[in-house]
Amino acid sequence: MRILVAIDRGPVSEEVAAAVAHLTTAPDDIHLLTVVHPREVGETVPRTGGLTRAVPIRIPTGNGGLINGEMAVPISAEDGSQAVLRVKAAYTAYLHDLASRLLPNVESHVHVEVDEHPATAILRRVVELEAHGVALGTRDRGTVRRVLLGSVAEEVMRNAPVPVLIVRERIAVPRAEAVEAATTA
Repeated sequence: MRILVAIDRGPVSEEVAAAVAHLTTAPDDIHLLTVVHPREVGETVPRTGGLTRAVPIRIPTGNGGLINGEMAVPISAEDGSQAVLRVKAAYTAYLHDLASRLLPNVESHVHVEVDEHPATAILRRVVELEAHGVALGTRDRGTVRRVLLGSVAEEVMRNAPVPVLIVRERIAVPRAEAVEAATTA
C-alpha cells in the first residue's frame, strides 16, 4: 500500500505521521510531502557586512529643488533558484527527521514542492504516486475562517480519488514505541 502523508510543519504534523505509523501494518511505502508557499522562499540578504551596490537617488531640498545622490542597497546573498534549493533542502531534512523518529521501520520517501495552492499540489502528488490513501492534519478553525480562507483538508477530502485520513489538532496519537512497549509488557 502506498500512502501520501501531507505535512504542513504545524503542531499537528507529528500526530499525522504517528497516526499513519499506528494504523498501518506493512505498507509498501509512505511518502511524506510538504508544500511550501512561494512567499516562504525569499532571497536572503546579509544583515551586516554584505555587499552593496550604489543606486542613484534624487533628494528633495526644502526649496523645491533636487540633489543627486547615491544610496547603498544590499545585494542578495542568493538568487531565487538558490533560495528554492535552500528551502527545499531544509524541509527535506525536516521530513527525513520526522520519518526516522515516527516511522522508523517503514520505507519512506520525502517530497517538497513549492506551490501557492497546497491542496492542488497534494491532489496532484496523490495521482502521480498512484497512492492508495492520503493522510493530513487540520487545525481547529471556526466556520467563518474556514469559509473565508478555505481549508486544505476539506478540499483534499472532497476531491481525492482515494480514502483520506484527517487528524485533528489536539488529538494525541500513540507513538510506535509506546505501542511496542505495551505489547511486550
